[in-house]
Amino acid sequence: LCALIGLVARVKYPEVTPTMALPSVVMGLDPIAAGVTLAAMWAADVSTACTILLGAGTLFAQDIYKRFINPGVAEQKYLLINRITILVCGLLTLWFAFNAAGIVKTMIAGLSLTTALTVVFLFTIFCPKLCRRSAAFYTTLVGLIGIIAWEFIPALHILQHVIYFEWIICVATFLLVALFDKNPIKTPELVGERK
Repeated sequence: LCALIGLVARVKYPEVTPTMALPSVVMGLDPIAAGVTLAAMWAADVSTACTILLGAGTLFAQDIYKRFINPGVAEQKYLLINRITILVCGLLTLWFAFNAAGIVKTMIAGLSLTTALTVVFLFTIFCPKLCRRSAAFYTTLVGLIGIIAWEFIPALHILQHVIYFEWIICVATFLLVALFDKNPIKTPELVGERK
């Protein structure tokens, strides 16, 4: 939807600056179409944000707290930890939204976090024999540490962009986990596959 609005703005308002493309297109629509457009974009943003917050809470509660901190956690405490994690993540993102000096730089750094998930996904789809149970966790952890290190250690800026740095460290981490961890994941048999 956003790309379509950008194309409409490019054709209908060729001299408009990129930051004014969406407002120009929406203001040029009749009120009902403008309302539906804004509602659709807001719904997409809210549903994505909710999913990301729930995923972050579950990842921390299940993969870090339950696995490393308190393996015998009671169900009520597990639920409380999950909710607290969601609240903290929500407040952190709200703080970042209000205090981000360069929103584009912040968005690019945030999008670079998806590199770890992309690496895990691509290896799982195209090379499942290299996948290990711990590979996703360590790849995501190293990706997060890599983003933080990129922000605070200027010596790491040997590459043009943080996403290139993320690809290198995430692929290397995934392959190192595959090398040292000898417990592959169980992959379902394909239809017609012979033993």
